[in-house]
Amino acid sequence: MKPDQNCHGCNNPFSGTNKFVVVGRFFFHEGCPKCDYCHKKIDNPDVNAKCLDDQVVCKAHIDNKELGANEACTTCGKEFTPLDKKIITIFGVRFHYRCVRCADCNAPVQENEWQGYKQRALCKQCYEKVKSVPCVKCRTILKEEQQNIVLQVGVICPNCFKCVECFKQLKPEDKFFQLNENVYCNACDMPFRRAKYVFDRTRGGPAMKPDQNCHGCNNPFSGTNKFVVVGRFFFHEGCPKCDYCHKKIDNPDVNAQCLDDQVVCKVHIDNKELGANEACTTCGKEFTPLDKKIITIFGVRFHYRCVRCADCNAPVQENEWQGYKQRALCKQCYEKVKSVPCVKCRTILKEEQQNIVLQVGVICPNCFKCVECFKQLKPEDKFFQLNENVYCNACDMPFRRAKYVFDRTRGGPA
Repeated sequence: MKPDQNCHGCNNPFSGTNKFVVVGRFFFHEGCPKCDYCHKKIDNPDVNAKCLDDQVVCKAHIDNKELGANEACTTCGKEFTPLDKKIITIFGVRFHYRCVRCADCNAPVQENEWQGYKQRALCKQCYEKVKSVPCVKCRTILKEEQQNIVLQVGVICPNCFKCVECFKQLKPEDKFFQLNENVYCNACDMPFRRAKYVFDRTRGGPAMKPDQNCHGCNNPFSGTNKFVVVGRFFFHEGCPKCDYCHKKIDNPDVNAQCLDDQVVCKVHIDNKELGANEACTTCGKEFTPLDKKIITIFGVRFHYRCVRCADCNAPVQENEWQGYKQRALCKQCYEKVKSVPCVKCRTILKEEQQNIVLQVGVICPNCFKCVECFKQLKPEDKFFQLNENVYCNACDMPFRRAKYVFDRTRGGPA
């Protein structure tokens, strides 16, 4: 025992002639051991007493199955004892009240803060995450209260809910037309839908808006003008030109094509050196001569606007992605995969917080304290570790000597 060790029962010091009794790690005068549950003295403590969770319990209460002595906590694996009055049951699984943890991130959860989802207890952050869905356009994660605009292909966020033609911001109550994830307002939708059925008097082809201008010269059409159509663009005859080389295109029905809302001549469509026959990994569209800004990441090619995080699929700006194991990640996901949990409280530690390393893993500064005297330790302090438990130098040495020193008065730990 320590030189200044007192009896755990009466709290009086030991004299040189006193014999003592040991229950677990507690020292008693002979006749002083008592149950921490019923407070009755324990006769023959070697047989009738046991130390459970740093509490001395008599045999009567050790064997009391009604108090949960023979059932273990799911998180820590320790048996419930008669002293564990606060036991929480979640979906038929029992925990100490301090041992409830999130089933996804393993973070500790307060008693009344957990959320149930598919027979699992989750923290509020993970619950919001599993209940959230991504926007079909920008892939931003939407919370449950933001999922009020539903298209045929999924949910769209309010920022992306605008006409792809005139960029008018739409409201949920507005009339609109959808084509995959693209949305058209009522004004832009009707002319294009009529164009499929209306045959213009001057030339077979789609009908144009009353105020439609030529895409080449930007002048209006007169009633007698014939027009040429390339993709969804209208031209006067003789006005079609390539948006890449700006040369006029003869016979545009054969020699012109609309790629990514750009009119391109046949010469540049067939120019394989500019990447016409290779597709972007994200959107699947072929690269065209107009796609000068093509980004290559780990041998994979993207449009500059199509770079997405390999984990959460969120859009990533050109110079903001981080490489990890041959994958492009956003900053948040990169920090997540580079982070590790504390071996005690399971809090996620960033790279700069991983400076205290035990044999079983990394521990956070808050948990790096002696489990005996609760002294806060520093990385440069001497300490002893047993699994994830840490002992300061002062508390460690008496316990280590106790394994080898035999007391003169009685066989047992010193």
